[in-house]
Amino acid sequence: METKTALTIQNIIFLRLVQKGVKAAVNLTGAIYEISRPKDSLKEDIVVRTLDMNTEQVQEGVINVNIHLPNLSLTNDSTQPNLPRFREVLEKCMDALQDVTGYDYSFKVIAPGVPYRDGSTWFVNIGVEFWSLIKNN
Repeated sequence: METKTALTIQNIIFLRLVQKGVKAAVNLTGAIYEISRPKDSLKEDIVVRTLDMNTEQVQEGVINVNIHLPNLSLTNDSTQPNLPRFREVLEKCMDALQDVTGYDYSFKVIAPGVPYRDGSTWFVNIGVEFWSLIKNN
């Protein structure tokens, strides 16, 4: 077992969401991306991005999984988050990411869907803590 790069760990989380069929299960209008979503996307997207990672013997890191959805279109206000849809997508992502153990790693949800405003739009963040044991030579 060797040190995993931040990009490798990010990809493990990304593949978990893909393999668990999150996009199809919630009829996501956009896609699941690594690092960032298309600049002017108006679709429903999920973005996986490594926030922090170490290289200690017990390698630990935090990965952000951000769910981006268009705001509700209300009569005079288009700044409100689509909470029912956020809940639906959030639940499927949480199911896919909670308490996972692979060959030489494990991860679990540590921040279960915190909403954040991003200018005039909203996203919900899932924080995932990742561990891997590094073998000393």
